[in-house]
Amino acid sequence: MNRQPIAMRKLAAFVVLLAAPACLHADPPGLSYLFPAGGQRGTTVTIRAGGLYLHDRCGFMLLGPGLKADSQLKRTQTIFFEGPILPLPDSQRQENYPQDMLGTIRIDGDAPLGKRNAIAWTAEGGASGPVFVVGDLPEIVENEKPGDVIAEPVNAPVTINGRIYPREDVDEWSVALKKGETLTATAVAEKIGTPLSVRLEAVDASGRQLAESTDAAGSVDAQLRFAAPADGTYRIRIYDARYQGGPEYVYRLTLTAGPLVDAVFPLGGRRGTTTELELIGANVPQRAAISMPADARAEYFHAFSFAGKNTPPIRIDVDDLPELVESQSNASQRIQAPLIANGRIETAGEVDRWPVQLAKGKTYELDLRARRLDSPLQGVLTVMDDKGKEIARSDALDQNLADPKLTFSPPADGIYQICVADRFRARGGKQFAYRLRVTESAAAAPDFRVNLKSEIIAVERGKTASIKVECARTGGFAGSVELRPVGLPAGITMKPVTIAAKDRNAEIKFEASAEALLRGTPIRLEAMAEIGARKVTKPVTVEPVNHQAPFEDLLLVVSIKTPFVLKSDYLLSQAPRGTVFRKRYRIERNGYDGPLEVRLADRQARHLQGVTGPLLTIPATQNEFEYPISMPPWMEIGRTCRVCVMGTGRIRDRDGTEHQVSYSSVEQHMQVIVVVEPGKLGLELDRSSLAAVPGSSTEIDVKVARGAGLDGPVKVEMIFPKHWQGVVAKPVTIAADQASGRLSLQFAKDARGPFMSPVIIRATLLERGDPVVGENKLEIVAK
Repeated sequence: MNRQPIAMRKLAAFVVLLAAPACLHADPPGLSYLFPAGGQRGTTVTIRAGGLYLHDRCGFMLLGPGLKADSQLKRTQTIFFEGPILPLPDSQRQENYPQDMLGTIRIDGDAPLGKRNAIAWTAEGGASGPVFVVGDLPEIVENEKPGDVIAEPVNAPVTINGRIYPREDVDEWSVALKKGETLTATAVAEKIGTPLSVRLEAVDASGRQLAESTDAAGSVDAQLRFAAPADGTYRIRIYDARYQGGPEYVYRLTLTAGPLVDAVFPLGGRRGTTTELELIGANVPQRAAISMPADARAEYFHAFSFAGKNTPPIRIDVDDLPELVESQSNASQRIQAPLIANGRIETAGEVDRWPVQLAKGKTYELDLRARRLDSPLQGVLTVMDDKGKEIARSDALDQNLADPKLTFSPPADGIYQICVADRFRARGGKQFAYRLRVTESAAAAPDFRVNLKSEIIAVERGKTASIKVECARTGGFAGSVELRPVGLPAGITMKPVTIAAKDRNAEIKFEASAEALLRGTPIRLEAMAEIGARKVTKPVTVEPVNHQAPFEDLLLVVSIKTPFVLKSDYLLSQAPRGTVFRKRYRIERNGYDGPLEVRLADRQARHLQGVTGPLLTIPATQNEFEYPISMPPWMEIGRTCRVCVMGTGRIRDRDGTEHQVSYSSVEQHMQVIVVVEPGKLGLELDRSSLAAVPGSSTEIDVKVARGAGLDGPVKVEMIFPKHWQGVVAKPVTIAADQASGRLSLQFAKDARGPFMSPVIIRATLLERGDPVVGENKLEIVAK
């Protein structure tokens, strides 16, 4: 495959003071991926954060305890692999081209395990999405190389951070095992917010498949397990099930040959007690007893130890209520609130029925905890009366929740059946476990909580932004709740908000003055209420995705819109592949009097088909420019190429800080639209492959074919993949009156490639100062 990194050139920064710009447009930032997507406790990790419109630098923050991240990420050279030609109609879809930002994350040795949300921000807004995972095992990061698959050796246990990049990519990792050793491979991707649909395979040295992944339960996306039939080296393959790929297709692959607990039953226990658990996993006993710490957090992780080997920690839910575990002996036992009932849907179509004594005039809270505890159960809760009639129901999907919850007031005293089932009757198994929490609302202490949907609050300077919050009252509390901010920066105000006793929702308005500084500021919101004689203050929390615990850290971003606008006219043109094409643009500055930097936009209307473009600096005195795009010589003839550009300017805020703002558009009149014609310069080789013999040299005959009206000398050179070692070739120039030449290729004695991808042989002729390019590929085979 031809996957050539795009070189990014940094130009000198021009800065302009902009006191009161006309607000016309904004390119809000986007955060596409973190790579690697996690790290081991007690280590420092260098990350690439890929995003849209993050410019030369952006603010950055990780939410949650135990991590210290750089407050700013800086632009670095983006790793870019082109991959195979994208066919129709996929190539006609909108496509993003995230740019790499570099930073470090320092993980404390006692940092809590699990996921942390990431936030990035610029002067045009904030963005979140990817998560960073704190792990307990040694970790490695894939050294990405273009080309065919070569297995990378690793030692288990290990967590591998990799990417399926570009499309159709396959990664292989090899591990040495003794006969009878059991290897477990687990992968997470979608559960950490990436688009990768993981497929795993295990093969032996001959390529014979030993295992393949199945839909995994719990906190992973895919898992396979096999016992080594003999001493040897075994390979784990990972790829996208749809053969997609890209820079955001990040994964974490954990290989473990020792004891491993996949799941436990019950999913939790009571603080300060000893709980006996059934273990599901590899190289572990069927049962084990653990003591639940009296001060354990609700999200408690426990590592088991068997035969001197520790398992990776597994999450266990803890509570203070009495516990009951389903069994044959208590199947018809009447139970009373409050309690936690532990069960599982072991067979397809099974419905668990819990007979509970409930009283008229009381209100009960039914909370099913399954997916929040990494169970695959998609629970449905129903309440049946003594005649088998359904009188209440809760489905998590209908409520847009991870698990169903239900508030129920019985119409009469009696025994009610609380039923638990999976939403899909064809599903079930030992890992489809749950915890059903049943409490009496009046018996619970009066309480409340206030939630909001996003951790980012973006306010445009000189304007007002609104966010919605939701108040949930329990235990009979019915009072009003006041909200107040903590840590608001200068120039930002929040109007007083009271959630009335009768209301569940409220709107908070933040106002940014014209003098507010462009920055991101961590803030918190507090909710206050009087419960009896007590004044209670609690943080407003965000209900996150990916089954994380709620968090209270927020980011308030003061933003500004871009004053300048790029303009152009609709134009449909034709141009040969392998040439440079230009389109003219105009600048409407609207008070902006600084220079602009123009390059390909981060967000494109279509797949670029390998088109590249330079970074141009447009002087402050210039209001028109031509932007050149280079069309690669391998583009498909007859296809329509559509390219979008972006302009970036720099402003200086009142405190002297510099910020970048940009303008881009995917509207048709702004696109460079070109129908691809046949190329003007052809290149033929006397062979399609050759053997790499260390210490030898080889000559390759090349022939060029100049199109009509094209003349002049042609430079022919070899473009080696960056990872190749020990191979050199001098360029050759074919004179204007000649059509053939000879390249000399030399292999050093220690030449070792690795020769995973072909070498590109490129012919270049200058026509009125612009390159006309033809290319061919030469496969190098190690010998």
